[in-house]
Amino acid sequence: MDLTRDIFICPQCDEFFRKPVVLPCGNSICNSHVEEQINNNQRIIRCKCCQEAHSISSRGFNPNIRVENLIKINVEYLKIGEEYKSAYDRFRKIASLFQELNELKDDPELYINEVISQIKRKVDLKREELKAAIDDEALQLIADLDEYERECREKKKDLEINQIENKLKDWQDDIESWRQKLDCIQIDLNTWKKIDSECTWELFELEQELVSCKKRLLLNKFDKFENRVDSIGTGFDVKK
Repeated sequence: MDLTRDIFICPQCDEFFRKPVVLPCGNSICNSHVEEQINNNQRIIRCKCCQEAHSISSRGFNPNIRVENLIKINVEYLKIGEEYKSAYDRFRKIASLFQELNELKDDPELYINEVISQIKRKVDLKREELKAAIDDEALQLIADLDEYERECREKKKDLEINQIENKLKDWQDDIESWRQKLDCIQIDLNTWKKIDSECTWELFELEQELVSCKKRLLLNKFDKFENRVDSIGTGFDVKK
C-alpha cells in the first residue's frame, strides 16, 4: 500500500482530493460531493469510511487546509509528479525563451552590443596569449569587428524585428493560460499532459524564431568572425 499516496485520496470517489473539506466525523472528502448533494436538494451526506450520515448546513463544511497544503507541497512525489514536472519544466523553458525574444525585440541594439563585446573580449585574451607576434592581426580583426558592429546597427532597421509582435502576443496568451493551469492546486493529469504536448511544439517554434532573429541581427556573419578569432596566431611560433 502506498500510504503517502493514500493520504491524498478521497474515500467518496477514490480520486485525488479536489478542494477537500472535513466532515464532522473527522474524515475528509472533495467539496464537489457536498455541492452535488446540495444541487440535488439533498441535505444529508454519508461518509463512506464510517458510514455516518451528516447534515449539510447552509455553510457546508470547513475546508481541510492541511491536506490541501500537503498536496501542493508533495505533488512532485506522487505518482503523477513526473507528468507535472515535465509540463512545468517545458513551461518554464518556453517562458524563458519568450522573455529573451521579447527583450531582443525591445532592444536589439543591446543584444548586438553584448555579442560584439563578448567576441572583442575573446580577441583581447587571444592577443595577450600570443603576444606581439599576432598584434597586427588582432588589431585588424578588432577594426573589422568595429565595422561589422556599425553595419549591424545601420541595417537593424531593415530587419523588421517588429514583425514578431503578433507572434509574441500569441505566445504571451498561451504562456499566461499555461501559468494559470499549472499554478492551480487541483490534480489534473490530462491537463498537464496536454500542456506538455502544447509546450513541446511551441518551444520548437519559439527556439527557431529566436535563432532566426539573432542571425538576422548579426547579418549571418557571426560564424565568420568566430572562425577568425580561433585562427588568430595559428601561423606564428609563439614563445610562452
